[in-house]
Amino acid sequence: MHKPVLAGALFALSGIAALSQTATPTPQPGPEHQRLAYMVGQWTSEAEMKPGAAGPGGRVTFRQTCEWYPGRFAVVCNSVSNWAGGDVKALSITSYDPGEKRYVYFETNTSGENTLAKGTVDGPTWTWLGESRMGGKLLRNRFIMKEVPPDAATYTVEVADGDGPWAEVMHGKQTRVK
Repeated sequence: MHKPVLAGALFALSGIAALSQTATPTPQPGPEHQRLAYMVGQWTSEAEMKPGAAGPGGRVTFRQTCEWYPGRFAVVCNSVSNWAGGDVKALSITSYDPGEKRYVYFETNTSGENTLAKGTVDGPTWTWLGESRMGGKLLRNRFIMKEVPPDAATYTVEVADGDGPWAEVMHGKQTRVK
């Protein structure tokens, strides 16, 4: 006799839960999220890396495919780069954090490296700042990308040892594949 009452109560509660879910508006991407649209597509890149702690330097190439993650709050990219004689695959996610009012970038790759950076955009120029450790030393990283509409971007990668000055370690250009 209690089973029908319990089943009826559960059914009523599920209906209330469904109504409360539909009453909440679906979040929508803001203009900051929509700003990520420039990154969506297939890209090729060529860069010149200077010799240093990251390797012998030389030409670096990569191919990258970026697409919207469902909901259009983030862009997910898969890339393959070739430098120092080998391929490195990477997965990255770029989004906007409204609480911090900054963009966030996370990457992991087949070399076992992980990158977390926070960024800003001013007109066509994106500036990303992050930190890493190499040999126990703190390194600051700065990635500056300038959009060259409609289908290209130039970029520079800089590193600073602790509080030391920035030193360019790589510069290049990427082009959207049509």
